[in-house]
Amino acid sequence: LLKRPGLERGVTAVHVTGACSGRVLYTRNAHRRLNPASNVKLVAMAAVLDALHPAWRYETHVRGPRPDAQGRLRGPLRVESTGDPTLEPAALQRLATRLAKAGIRHVTGDLWIAPTVRLARRWRTRFRVRVAAGPLPGDPPEVRLLPASPGVRLEVAARTVPGDVDGLRMARLRDPGGAPGLRFRLEGRIGYGRVTELRWSAVDRAVATAVALERALARAGIRIHGRIRLASRPQAATKGAVSLARIHSASLTELVAHVNQHSDNRLADALVATAGQ
Repeated sequence: LLKRPGLERGVTAVHVTGACSGRVLYTRNAHRRLNPASNVKLVAMAAVLDALHPAWRYETHVRGPRPDAQGRLRGPLRVESTGDPTLEPAALQRLATRLAKAGIRHVTGDLWIAPTVRLARRWRTRFRVRVAAGPLPGDPPEVRLLPASPGVRLEVAARTVPGDVDGLRMARLRDPGGAPGLRFRLEGRIGYGRVTELRWSAVDRAVATAVALERALARAGIRIHGRIRLASRPQAATKGAVSLARIHSASLTELVAHVNQHSDNRLADALVATAGQ
């Protein structure tokens, strides 16, 4: 193995002993000091399996009051999680489908998303905004978010100006009190008579998660009449709230196998952090 191309010119150090006998089976540069690099993950993942359980899974669940006979849920809906670092839009769609099967059609209160509920880092939410200049210079342009996301609040500070001008930009705002929110502001100028389309991606995982969940709920036939709120810390349980739906990640055995096969640093960090809680 060590004579294969790619390794024969490298620096290697190996020392193998029998697990039961303790007898030295193979040794090569055993006393040479080298950086173990990603080999440390093997030890870390073994510790994670020992601290938790090979069959352990992350859980994402929704709590709230029971819906009435018309499918109307009166009160806040809370999405919480044990911190699944592999959460994907498809998983949120499964969660939304299970809420629909529980009879929910309308949520009159706010939808709260806990800080532990976040899409995996590789996911982003992409927006398109169609902007048409106002009828007169100085007027705000007409703006439409595509696809429609009622939970996203878009403020318009841009103005229509004479000439062939297109200098628009999107800024993210924070909710009162400094909490992260789903508020954006269109700024800049657009020339009279112009129509353009602005595209941007929400790299913030909180925003990506909230919009992905809202779209999943809409596809499942559930309408949120309140606001979508991003909790900055765990929320106290609402009186009378029950578990309405839940989903689970792959097993810890599968997650650890992925880390070891692909040397996934982010997932390894997340698993170690979970085991240390």
